[in-house]
Amino acid sequence: MNNGMGGGSPKVINTVVIDPANPATIYTGHGTGNSAGGVNKSTNGGASWTFLTNAPDSAVRTMVATSSAVYASVSGGLLKTTNGGSTWTNADAGLGSTFVESLVSHPTDPTILYAGASGSGLPDAFITKLNAAGSGLLFSTLLG
Repeated sequence: MNNGMGGGSPKVINTVVIDPANPATIYTGHGTGNSAGGVNKSTNGGASWTFLTNAPDSAVRTMVATSSAVYASVSGGLLKTTNGGSTWTNADAGLGSTFVESLVSHPTDPTILYAGASGSGLPDAFITKLNAAGSGLLFSTLLG
């Protein structure tokens, strides 16, 4: 059964996040490798889905939702929407690498995000702490 989920490769769901401000709003990120992918959104708890045509059209690796924004890690960057997916902006200023493989918000302070990234073909890994605007690096630790 497909209730409207579409775009790219929706059979490969990489991440699912729920809007903490509105639990009936769910986002899924899908796609594989550098192939087409995207974001689908449900505003009724998953009964039906809308493919967000303004969202990234490459594979979405991971996402996180805070009460004010949704972040998506895609091939080559970290994107953010503050308007339910209508528009997306870059949020990867200061990252040591744009190959973000994991993403999480601080449990008591959602204005702080942690991103785990690989070294873009190098044998290095980074844990990076970003402000929620995605415009400032708070710290970065090289793990390699």
